[in-house]
Amino acid sequence: MDSVEGANVHPSVVVPKARRRTRRDPFEFLWTSAILPKLEESNGRIEATAIIDSIERETGGVIARRHLRTLQRRIREWRASQRILEPARRVARLRESFERIGVYEVARTLDGIGAIEADALLGLLETGLLDVAPVTAKRA
Repeated sequence: MDSVEGANVHPSVVVPKARRRTRRDPFEFLWTSAILPKLEESNGRIEATAIIDSIERETGGVIARRHLRTLQRRIREWRASQRILEPARRVARLRESFERIGVYEVARTLDGIGAIEADALLGLLETGLLDVAPVTAKRA
């Protein structure tokens, strides 16, 4: 058995050190200027192979096909971050829709609404099935 800090510990209990990055990120300087605009333009639907081919042409081979797996990982992380933000964006779109048609009291009450409810209400608003004409009469 190995000794760790003076204690006898079985090797299966020892936690290995985390693997550290050994190389610099090849996309460090290209992410915001070249890659992110392509992802946002396509709503994240563009494949990493298409992006790497484009960047390879633009950089004259500095970024090559060997960096594909790294780019795929970066894109996967970006897509995951976008999924986390999506419910808040849906609620914001719903709030904007209500404010645009003048129903400010409803827009202010949307803080606790979930993404599914926001999608349903947006769908009803867009199809015209939900009539929310602003109330202009004063309460008695």
